[in-house]
Amino acid sequence: GLGRLHPSLSALVAGFNYARIIARTRLSDKEKTLYPDPKKAPRWSDFPGQSPYVVNASLTYDPETGGTSAAFSYNVFGRRLESEVIALWPDIYEKPWHELNFTVSQKLAKHASLKGSAKNLLNWPNRKNQTTPKGMDYTVLDNKKGVTYSTGLEISF
Repeated sequence: GLGRLHPSLSALVAGFNYARIIARTRLSDKEKTLYPDPKKAPRWSDFPGQSPYVVNASLTYDPETGGTSAAFSYNVFGRRLESEVIALWPDIYEKPWHELNFTVSQKLAKHASLKGSAKNLLNWPNRKNQTTPKGMDYTVLDNKKGVTYSTGLEISF
């Protein structure tokens, strides 16, 4: 925990994770023939659904007494290939998406806790675009997923 930095921070735990991913697939000769000029077809394509990076960070408050715990978590993934379109039309990419979540829990008794959460607090837009060879961006999808709240009573045996 962060208690190593200062004793008053002993109830806080921070976490961080970063992953850099290189995932590509080589276009086959058959796929290249679908392009108007197969000699100008790209050699490689991004791997569908794979982001080039993912970042996760969290800050958790969990003291030894009182029974209350809370956490914030942040996640972002990089631009990823949504739909591979061969030849005449540009591929569709999902833009980076940021998410911030919050959870809280209060222990009520030995086997009971009250819990609450709020997910996607940033309500970041979900965007999917196509970029033409001349660099023009066309939006295919632009929406927001919304914020989700939940509460519950957990009973364990």
